[in-house]
Parts: sequence; C-alpha cells; structure tokens
Amino acid sequence: MEFEITAINALVLGILFIAALCRGTFGFGDGLIAVPFLVMFLGAQLAAPLMALIGSTVAVVMFLQDLKKVDWSATWRLVLGAFFGIPVGILFLKNVPEAIASGGLGLILLSFSIYCLSGVELGEMKSDKPSYVFGFLGGALGGAWNTAGPPVVLYGTLKRWPPDRFRVTLQGFFVPTNIAIVVSHFLASNVTPKVLGFYVAALPLGLLALVIGKKLNGLIPPEKFSRVLHILLLILGLTLVVKSTVALLG
Repeated sequence: MEFEITAINALVLGILFIAALCRGTFGFGDGLIAVPFLVMFLGAQLAAPLMALIGSTVAVVMFLQDLKKVDWSATWRLVLGAFFGIPVGILFLKNVPEAIASGGLGLILLSFSIYCLSGVELGEMKSDKPSYVFGFLGGALGGAWNTAGPPVVLYGTLKRWPPDRFRVTLQGFFVPTNIAIVVSHFLASNVTPKVLGFYVAALPLGLLALVIGKKLNGLIPPEKFSRVLHILLLILGLTLVVKSTVALLG
C-alpha cells in the first residue's frame, strides 16, 4: 500500500469524508460529489476504483442498518440490469483516453444537474419493466466512474418512491452493484497499492461521516441541500467538459 501525507492527499481525504457524509445523510450522492474532484486530482483510472472501494463499504454499513426496509421487488431488477452494465463501464474506463472519459462524466453531471434544477415534473412510471434499463445504465456509469446513482435516482423519482423507501432501497441496489464493481476493478488490475493506501487512510473518516450523517438526516431540509448539491455538480460538470475539450484540442 502506498500513501504519503501531502496537501493534495489531505484534500482528497477531505473530499471522501464529505462524500460519505452526503451518502449517510441522503442515501446517495457520494460518487457524484467525490468523483469529479478525484478525477481532477488523481485521474479517472485511480479515482474510479478508489471510490468503488469506499462506496461499497459505506453502502454495506447503511444496508445492514436498515435491512428490513428494502423494497426487494424493485431492487433485484435494477441489480440484474446493472450486472450487465458494469463490464461495459469497466471496459470503457480501461480503453478510452482520459480526456474523453472525464468529458463524458462532465456531460452526465451537466445533464443530471440541469434536470434536477429545472423543476420539470415527469409522469409517473407504472410498469417495472424499464427498471432493467435503468439498472444497466447505472451499472455502466458505476463501472466507468462509480456514479451509478443518477439513473436509479431518476427511476425512483418516476416511480414516486416516498423519501424513506427511496433512501433505503438505493442501498439495496448499491451494495451488490458496488461489490461487483470492486471485483471488476480487481480483475482489471485497477486496484493498485496506491488505491489501497488511499482506501485504508480514508476508511475511518468514512465511517465517522456515516455516524454524523445519520444524525443529520432528520435535521437538514433535503430540498435545500439538494439544490446546492446540483448547482455544485453543474459547475463541476462544466469544468470537466471544458478541461477535457482543451486537452483534446491541444
């Protein structure tokens, strides 16, 4: 394992703490917050497996806390679709140039943030059949950037899940998919000693963030936090797109 105490590495640990705090408070958003910053500081091929390790650990802890509340009928369909999408994302990360991978993530963040900030109300989805497609897209994004959340969050929105069911069912999706993503990264030799060093250093902070996040869950109005989060993601997405465009043109 490799980890040195530097200003950049300390900043990375701070980013991972804030990301875990977001997951502990709202049930999702850790990858959306952390990965864009991690890509900037560490690069996509280091950021993705690192966030996969942290995210899977956090998801398992949260899942075990609320095991009885999971909506299993929705979860297994999403997970099945994700298992087919994960290898696609891993191959994309492995074979696509860094600038294109970062730019793709930026476009996804821009699209998702604009949708969430627009206030557009989409119709309610009655059928469960599209869940496989949403799961596949989540798995592909998770394999590439460990940001499986947007498609599943959109699915839950279309299904009109109430907040408590929303938060817990997400963990039922994240646990098996995150574990599959971690295994895929190991098989692809993406989990290097440097990744493991960051993971060991960040793990205590991540667990502390979960304890704090659970207490904050009932105190912070989700709609206010969500708006600030998506404005930040909008800026980050734009930054990644501009940065990757400059790299490709240069």
